[in-house]
Amino acid sequence: MTKIKILPEILSNKIAAGEVVERPASVVKELVENSLDAGSTRIMVDIAQGGRSLIRISDNGSGMNRDDALLALERYATSKIYKDQDLFSINTLGFRGEALPSIASVSRFSLVSREASADAGTEIIVDGGKIKNVVEVGAPPGTMVAVKQLFFNTPARRKFLKTIGTEMGHIADKMASIAIGHPAVHFRLTHNEKVVKDWLTTAEPLDRIVDVLGKDLKNDLLAINSQNNDIAISGWIASPRANRRTARAIYMYVNGRFVRDRIVQHALFEGYSQRLVKGHYPVAVLLIRVPFDEVDVNVHPTKNEVRFARQKDVHEAVRQTVAQTLYEMDRPGWGPSGDGDEARFDATHQVAEAEKTGFGSQDSAFGTRHSAFGKKRLEFGGRKSEFGSGSADVGKRKDHEGDSEWKLVPDDQAHAPINDFSAADSHPAPRTPHPATPPPRLQSGRKSALATCG
Repeated sequence: MTKIKILPEILSNKIAAGEVVERPASVVKELVENSLDAGSTRIMVDIAQGGRSLIRISDNGSGMNRDDALLALERYATSKIYKDQDLFSINTLGFRGEALPSIASVSRFSLVSREASADAGTEIIVDGGKIKNVVEVGAPPGTMVAVKQLFFNTPARRKFLKTIGTEMGHIADKMASIAIGHPAVHFRLTHNEKVVKDWLTTAEPLDRIVDVLGKDLKNDLLAINSQNNDIAISGWIASPRANRRTARAIYMYVNGRFVRDRIVQHALFEGYSQRLVKGHYPVAVLLIRVPFDEVDVNVHPTKNEVRFARQKDVHEAVRQTVAQTLYEMDRPGWGPSGDGDEARFDATHQVAEAEKTGFGSQDSAFGTRHSAFGKKRLEFGGRKSEFGSGSADVGKRKDHEGDSEWKLVPDDQAHAPINDFSAADSHPAPRTPHPATPPPRLQSGRKSALATCG
């Protein structure tokens, strides 16, 4: 007699449930993703006791006939992929065919579904993985799945569930992450028959982001958009001042799928380099589009992780897009401040005006200066000034083989006009009738070398 045996289907489904169904929030995620794949535009999520006693998902999607509804409860049965090549170009949220049988094996499960063209719907009752009843019922087009008494037959798993408030918090976070990525779908979340969240359909993704993350962020959100070959980056990032203490406000989507990816998150942090203090995290919604055959979503049963075929290219695209957007935010305003011809001005003209005040053809602050010690003038040499447009012969300097030496101008030239350097050399200005201001007294008591050279 052989020692190795094939496990019963119910037992294998319970084992698979250990990976797919971690907590009530996992059930909500899998069922809502199925509704989205069915083309739903309205998804209602009803929760009781933090998901311990009831999780019910209702949608207006395509629905299923009787045969498809029964097959959906079989392990590895799916309508998302059919052949080996499909596994490497997945364009749906679900594809493994494990969620429904895994959930049904650890709960008291019911499914009601109807196609729009059918006269009646189908109801299937499952108790701990065993089908109890299949009947025809009246139902609207779409699908409704109810999960009651989750983990009733796995007491160890049920024991380690957290408090009702904690589990409900995880469900709300999961719904928020899905709602941000699908603004064209109406989501409603209730707990114990009270509406917790109600995100209406919107044509503007920014409105959904503000609705989910808070209206106080609206003025701090910056749109990002870039296209590099087949990698498209879009979304919104918040200015550095609108940061968080945790990374929970970072939402990353790859081809519409919410993921947690270290490569993308690291690229986001690099884009915010030196703008956030340690322990603070940015607020960001990143929408990444890559060819379906260049990303592997079959990494973990929860489908929260992905692998990129061009990992470095994706990292650089995200980093550069975020950094460029923040750089443009930090730049001073060079554009027009209003409408009409009066508000228009040329950036080069502004630069020229700025040069006149410091580095242009006007008297440069780096040119000839009156020394505080003995009213002597320090000369910076006879070379052409790098800050002006002409030759700034600010004194006479000896230049031998790259060596230069400083020279002090005599007192009779100390008060020549600093904007006419040639006049200072050829026509010395007369001495001023006012006595020269004595040099300041040195604190050390020793005479300054500059003070004695006059």
